[in-house]
Amino acid sequence: MLIAILLIKNISPLRSKRENMNIFSLIW
Repeated sequence: MLIAILLIKNISPLRSKRENMNIFSLIW
């Protein structure tokens, strides 16, 4: 979902990709 990716970038743009993937998996 592009919206989820945008939300992750807006919420934690400084976090590592690993954490972003974890958050993305939780949202997914």
